[in-house]
Amino acid sequence: MARLRVSNDTYKPGDHWVIDDRTGQKIRSSDAQKEWTGLIVDRNGEYEERHPQDFVRARADRQNVRNPRPPPPDVYAGPPVATVTAAAAAGATSIAVDSSSGFVAADQVLVQLESGDTQLVTLSSVPDSTHLVFTATPLRWSAAVDSIVTDYSQTPVVSL
Repeated sequence: MARLRVSNDTYKPGDHWVIDDRTGQKIRSSDAQKEWTGLIVDRNGEYEERHPQDFVRARADRQNVRNPRPPPPDVYAGPPVATVTAAAAAGATSIAVDSSSGFVAADQVLVQLESGDTQLVTLSSVPDSTHLVFTATPLRWSAAVDSIVTDYSQTPVVSL
């Protein structure tokens, strides 16, 4: 008795043929599987699992600042400055100012004169909060009310 040879192209009820999208070969639908990419491929040879890292989701990174506040206003940190409150005649060795805060004895002070010049004098004392007393060098010109007095010895030196 002769045996019948069964070829690969035999009919199987409910198991039709499909083309593998990756290789282009004919495979049974029972051996086919749809990939995550949408391709229909042979589940035994060409099927590719989706990588687990594709499912990793980042956590929200909240970068807002708790209790935000604007920066403080700029503060002028220059040398002590005062204004003359009572006119001082030429030859005077003391002047009345609005505030002697920051001035100390032995400081070099620039006094604005009515002539438009400035005169450098050395303080001998600061007797109270509104007066400055110079050493032996008197004013060579009068100083008007609202003239500026600047503490020159506390001026920062900038070297280039």
